[in-house]
Amino acid sequence: MINWRGRVIPVVNLARKLFDADFHPTASSRIIVAEGEAGLVGLAVDAASEVVSIALVDILEPPETALTAETAEAFEGVARHAERLIILLNLDKALPRSDYESPTAGEITEGGEDV
Repeated sequence: MINWRGRVIPVVNLARKLFDADFHPTASSRIIVAEGEAGLVGLAVDAASEVVSIALVDILEPPETALTAETAEAFEGVARHAERLIILLNLDKALPRSDYESPTAGEITEGGEDV
């Protein structure tokens, strides 16, 4: 859980969830805040360098041979940007609502109390 702009939100380890791998935070690790069906969620990732806009026509289907059956549905597609390959995640398929929905998450006052 993290306090993000006065709201408590859950943080999900994407490496463990998608690939059953451990996450070891480093100086380049980040928590990306995203919004899914159940609300805000923090995504622990190895690194993030920028936010980009990608046109729908630039999104390609993910290669079937590169994904396992368990993770294939979680990926929306791939795109090229500045000579890099970007993998696009479908948050609601990758993290079902029950994985990060928090009935106790709410607003926090300056003293750190839930309200």
